[in-house]
Amino acid sequence: MTALVQDALAQQIAKACRPTAMAEALDLGQTMEAAGVDSLAFMEMVIAIENDHGITFDDEMLAIEAFDDIQHFIDYVTGLTSGRC
Repeated sequence: MTALVQDALAQQIAKACRPTAMAEALDLGQTMEAAGVDSLAFMEMVIAIENDHGITFDDEMLAIEAFDDIQHFIDYVTGLTSGRC
């Protein structure tokens, strides 16, 4: 189940990227900003993930700067969902 969640998250991140970034392979080691995700797209993505997976982000994790890279974001969300699967 974790692999399915990670794949879904990667797809949601790719949707939030600017169109030119979506054409390229998603680099899990890059920052959200480097992938073309701005703060508005980040919050829209967080809301969608919370709704889709029935989870709630901790308040301190609601800023794009809270995540070192995309993999950190995926690991965080996977951790939130792991107790429910």
